[in-house]
Amino acid sequence: RQCQPCPTQGASCEGLDHFQPLVRGSVWGLEEWGNTQSRRLQRCPAGFVAVRNGSEAAMDQCWRCPPGTYSLQAAVFPHTMAAPVVAAALRLCRDCDVNADCSGGASVEA
Repeated sequence: RQCQPCPTQGASCEGLDHFQPLVRGSVWGLEEWGNTQSRRLQRCPAGFVAVRNGSEAAMDQCWRCPPGTYSLQAAVFPHTMAAPVVAAALRLCRDCDVNADCSGGASVEA
């Protein structure tokens, strides 16, 4: 089997047996294509969007909704709050209501 590079924006990797997601609560699964094996992003916690390009496992990552936006639901690839590039993923974050304060992520205060 051939392993793929570590998704440097989504996890830290040390050797073959250590894989540590950078975002607490994110879920990664082991996927195989022929003789190639890699960890792929499956889910990000509320407040994040999933960035996952079909052919670029090394680019998988959870991206926090920026200030002025929010997300109260988990991002689940490929169905909810997921896109292949960061710019498209961030458009999935909801705009903060006029009378609310949103510092980004899942934070919304009236």
